[in-house]
Amino acid sequence: MRILIDADACPDLSLIAQLAIRYQVVAIAFFDTAHQIKIEGMIAHQVDCSSQSVDVALWTEMQKGDLVITSDYGLAAMCLTKGLVLHPNGFIYTREEIDRLLYSRYLASKFRRAGGRLKGPAPRTKFQTRQLSEKLEELLKNQ
Repeated sequence: MRILIDADACPDLSLIAQLAIRYQVVAIAFFDTAHQIKIEGMIAHQVDCSSQSVDVALWTEMQKGDLVITSDYGLAAMCLTKGLVLHPNGFIYTREEIDRLLYSRYLASKFRRAGGRLKGPAPRTKFQTRQLSEKLEELLKNQ
């Protein structure tokens, strides 16, 4: 098992790297040229800044049995066919849940195209970081 991270929008990269080191698992952070990421214990994989370039690079690199960490529902749906997918808030995506998440993303997009405005995500909490840490450690222990 390797950990592949959609790092453009993933907090707690240092935490993920620490757990990868502890459990002797390769961690690869995928990000575009708008970001600079250097974290000990994590391989940096930088790609160009074009639309979906991080998603395509991560998907291409992913092998059966890898663990992906992403908040992108579309990428999560694709990656579920090859392995486990974990949200940065600490929940595991399931095939049953992904349809509902994709549909809610579609409705939100439709609403925005019609001129509607939605609030962005709330600030990250310590609880979310703890949930990510606990779930990731559980998955790594059971690999």
